[in-house]
Amino acid sequence: MIADIVRETLAPHFDLHVVAEVDSRLALSRLLSITVADVAIVGLAGGESPGHFADLLRDHPDLSLLAISLEDNAAYHCSMRMVVSVTAELSLQQLLDALRSREGVHRDLHLISFQWPIAGAAPRPDN
Repeated sequence: MIADIVRETLAPHFDLHVVAEVDSRLALSRLLSITVADVAIVGLAGGESPGHFADLLRDHPDLSLLAISLEDNAAYHCSMRMVVSVTAELSLQQLLDALRSREGVHRDLHLISFQWPIAGAAPRPDN
């Protein structure tokens, strides 16, 4: 059913091409190893979450995943691509805004801070 919805939705958009359709996760994984797909569209079975496909993103970091759940009437866009934005002069407020701007995060943030070694400094004993 999801395949039908995807085909019907994409039909009038000539810049979007479905290059293959598969019916198993194993077939999808094999196909991604031999093709260069930009996006994999997967249907979520009852109780599945997009996290069930984390291995695909790990193995294919340039891939975007669109996971569709008909049960929840929801779609999840997942990606491992690094997003970079530059702030010329960082203020404390801009730092706080950047930390809080993570879309979809509605809980306390747990942060890990890491500082690269300072040029010319002696290596730390735990390196």
